Amino acid sequence: MKKLVIVESPSKARTIGYILGKDYAILATGGHVRDLPRNELGVNIEDGFCPTYVVYPGKEKVIHRIAQRAKKSSEVYLATDPDREGEAISWHVMKAANIKKGKRIAFHEITPREVKEAITKPRKIDLDLVNSQQARRILDRLVGYKISPILWKKIRGRLSAGRVQSVALKFIVDRDREIQNFIPDEYWEVFAKLKNSQSEEFEAKFCDKLESEAEAKKLTRKLKRTKFSVREVEKKEVERWPPPPHRTSTLEQEAWYKLGFMAHRTMSIAQKLYEGLPLEDGKSVGLITYMRTDSSKVSSLAVKEARSYIEENFGSPFLPCKPRFFRSKVKGAQEAHEAIRPTKVPRKPENILPFVDQDSYKLYNLIWVKMMQSQMAPARSENTVVSIDAGGYMFQARGMVVKFPGFLTLTEIPPDKKLPKLEEGEVLTLVGLSLKKCFTQPPPHYTEATLIQELEYKGIGRPSTYAPILSTLRKRYVMMKGGKLHHLPIGEEVADFLCRYFPDIMNAKFTADMEESLDDIASGKKEWVEVISSFYLPLEKNIGEALGEKA
Repeated sequence: MKKLVIVESPSKARTIGYILGKDYAILATGGHVRDLPRNELGVNIEDGFCPTYVVYPGKEKVIHRIAQRAKKSSEVYLATDPDREGEAISWHVMKAANIKKGKRIAFHEITPREVKEAITKPRKIDLDLVNSQQARRILDRLVGYKISPILWKKIRGRLSAGRVQSVALKFIVDRDREIQNFIPDEYWEVFAKLKNSQSEEFEAKFCDKLESEAEAKKLTRKLKRTKFSVREVEKKEVERWPPPPHRTSTLEQEAWYKLGFMAHRTMSIAQKLYEGLPLEDGKSVGLITYMRTDSSKVSSLAVKEARSYIEENFGSPFLPCKPRFFRSKVKGAQEAHEAIRPTKVPRKPENILPFVDQDSYKLYNLIWVKMMQSQMAPARSENTVVSIDAGGYMFQARGMVVKFPGFLTLTEIPPDKKLPKLEEGEVLTLVGLSLKKCFTQPPPHYTEATLIQELEYKGIGRPSTYAPILSTLRKRYVMMKGGKLHHLPIGEEVADFLCRYFPDIMNAKFTADMEESLDDIASGKKEWVEVISSFYLPLEKNIGEALGEKA
């Protein structure tokens, strides 16, 4: 009698099937199988916020097949993703298919070692994780289904509010207004082209900014009659250490900056890399660890693999004396997860290039490089700052020379900016002066990358939420212009309305505190009904006030 393993996707099923062999039957759910009903609230507010779940249309056959196979199987393993969402999918499958003794297994990478080890260490469904996901779903449903109809009535149809989405919209609107209201100030910079005693030219910049062209020209007239001399030469060796391996938000940011990928595209490609792609032997292989994570930790085995590869391919100077281990600085990070890394660190990007599409190769390369760099030696440079006196007016010249490239060998080594040899007290020859008119700049428009960075910094949302939030915003409230997010008029109108009547929903700290409460539910520190109740009571009052206002 075969054992049954239940996963979410067909590609993941194929990979695990190759690993476990003919003694196991692998069935895919195709994602979630149950949810709150689509056309009604589905939450009994009067009865402890009890949810009503229904099977997704079209998933009845999937559930029936799982139920029939489970009855004929000696063991049933639920191998959905290793996060709260995956835990909830397993729980819903058990409920919908009436599986009494399913065993939960979880792994962060789809490799033979991890999958086979997980099979030997099954556990029960973690109801704290399920309740945390359930609480998030109910909170979002309360916001969406209670507030959205008010937007339809007061503004126009087909609008939506979201617990995290609306705060993100407010960030964009506030930034756009800050830019619109920004009044630039003019200032002038002065540059001096100088020669040392060996007639080697270099440029120095005046240390202060001047408020007007008249002031700048007045200074240049003085400087033409002034002696320039070297007051001080300061040389300093600087170490630049590599960052940790990628987590979800940093991968989404770097994929935007370097590849131009939207967040949803990045996560879609990462999902394929995680679930497995066929390589040289035709068997599917999971190429990266789980891609929805806010952790910077990696396994000791991966660190050992990386260090061995670095020593063999770059030499011992590129290998620090001790391995580097990281802890996430993200508020509320789930340190049980690993960072995003290759499942087999020595598997170079060029090894997979013949078997995958260009987008998969490019994203895998970002992940591989970041993991490898995290265990490499720091880059060292000699930075030089030369202070130059011109009759009491101070100029500075800066130089930088890379002494050892370290981890930058894998990306881009910055070009040297060399200064000629200069000695303290040395008299310099003025070759010429130049002026540059400048203006103070407003803060930049958000991009997907910088908005994700802001949300993460303020503890709003979680790795799994960033891509869908951005997709919804682009669909309804913002537009992309030159890669930057600009609010549409309807976005501004909705943000203002929500700020007026639902200040808590639009308050970044309130939303971040709610994320902490959801984390506390996941760790068993809080009861989910109490968290929802404390959220809903003031929300209900705000709803009444918004509905009482004339349209």
